[in-house]
Amino acid sequence: MSDKENKENKDTKIQVDFTTSPGFSSFLAKLRVSVVVSTYQTGNIFFFGPDRDDYLAVSPIKMPRPMGMCVFDQSVLVGGRSQIWRYNNILPPGVVHEGADKIYVPQMGWTIGDLDAHDIVRESSGRVVFVNTLYSCLATVSENHSFSQVWRPPCIKELAPEDRCHLNGLTTKDGKIAYASAFSMTNTKQGWRAVKELSGVIWDVRSNQVVAEKLTMPHSPRWYGDKLWCLESGSGAFGHIDPATKRFVPKLNLPGYLRGLSFVNEYAFIGSSIPREKSGIKHAALETTLAEKGQSQKCGIFVVNWQTNKLVHFVRISGHVQEVYDVALLPGTARPKAYGLEDEAIETLLNIGPEQRV
Repeated sequence: MSDKENKENKDTKIQVDFTTSPGFSSFLAKLRVSVVVSTYQTGNIFFFGPDRDDYLAVSPIKMPRPMGMCVFDQSVLVGGRSQIWRYNNILPPGVVHEGADKIYVPQMGWTIGDLDAHDIVRESSGRVVFVNTLYSCLATVSENHSFSQVWRPPCIKELAPEDRCHLNGLTTKDGKIAYASAFSMTNTKQGWRAVKELSGVIWDVRSNQVVAEKLTMPHSPRWYGDKLWCLESGSGAFGHIDPATKRFVPKLNLPGYLRGLSFVNEYAFIGSSIPREKSGIKHAALETTLAEKGQSQKCGIFVVNWQTNKLVHFVRISGHVQEVYDVALLPGTARPKAYGLEDEAIETLLNIGPEQRV
């Protein structure tokens, strides 16, 4: 069977093509998961699941600079340029509407300002915590303030809107925030830009101790299967941290700048981007690895079996989209659909809660 390509998505007003490895749609159907991808470069979030004949059913929404995402219960948290939105599924279990088994609409939001928010999580207590990259700290949302600080790296001496270490990644363990990644341990305005090779670090936010060091542009730390996984974006490697040596153990190199990591069973879904040429950031390790293998950089999603270290599937995203930030999975979802704030459909897509008496 040849690779499948979805037609141009006219709703986004940009050309976006999804090309999958043979059998990928059936693979999702067998796992009974669907995928959400944030592409902040073009301001799009794509919800997609399996469709007929090995195609994907893609549902896009617009949002200014979407980045970190978090899936829990029947909801998806998405951090954008100045807001964090909670998209809730409004369909009751077992109900299908126009082919969709879940429909996500924005029902709650917080305005946080342009903090360059990166990863976002929800603790088991319900607290929402996000990486406030501009102020080099972890923060939570507030009813009365733009944000409240939760934690900051020990190298950061005070709050300042200076992106001092490029704090970017965050994960939970046992329902509470646990590990955070940054490009460096610098304490000057955008000091990380001068030291990117082997300067990356991951902290245990509960103990303030470094648990991994000498990383090259780490992103997306994730605790899964009793291991701390992460992506070494600067080298294009997926792997885990050896707690004894505090070093990154690469399991597989992939052709792109890696960001976005989610797990289901023995599979890791990994986002890949084509680095921006005009960013001023060099990716020497990644370029060297690709040159040695004769590969070109690719934008999309790679699915890796983390037990065998084998690539099992891919989704190539082409057209105007060249960068992926985060990848999240929707368990128990066959075909999701989503509507954004600009969609008129949210005016009539309603779900009514239980009666509350006087």
